[in-house]
Amino acid sequence: MPIVTPHAELAAPDDELMAKYKKMFPNEEPYVGGKGADYGPDMRIPGYQSQPYPHATFAAMVERIDRYVGEVLDKLEENGLSENTLIIFSSDNGAHQEGEQTPSFLIVMDNSEVLREIYMKEEYVLQ
Repeated sequence: MPIVTPHAELAAPDDELMAKYKKMFPNEEPYVGGKGADYGPDMRIPGYQSQPYPHATFAAMVERIDRYVGEVLDKLEENGLSENTLIIFSSDNGAHQEGEQTPSFLIVMDNSEVLREIYMKEEYVLQ
């Protein structure tokens, strides 16, 4: 099952997850995309859209993936398939700086309440 987030371009719905992480990262420096980077008639590819809340967006994208994986695990359990199913989660993205990704932020997140909150949800911890 392919999931393309988080990817170099940071984009997430402006929903409860974004609101949650905007509060956690209130003083972010916005990423301003280059000429033609933002959606509209003058957009050009390649280019990453501007993102006023890059860290909050990244965190919201990661939690969204966690929710999607949780939905898959729930369906496997619901259909009696969880005992004999191996789930492998892999990424084709390493640390990079495109689209205002900051590898140092990943280190901060790794040692923060953000990831503990996302990944230590009791219902999603594999046994």
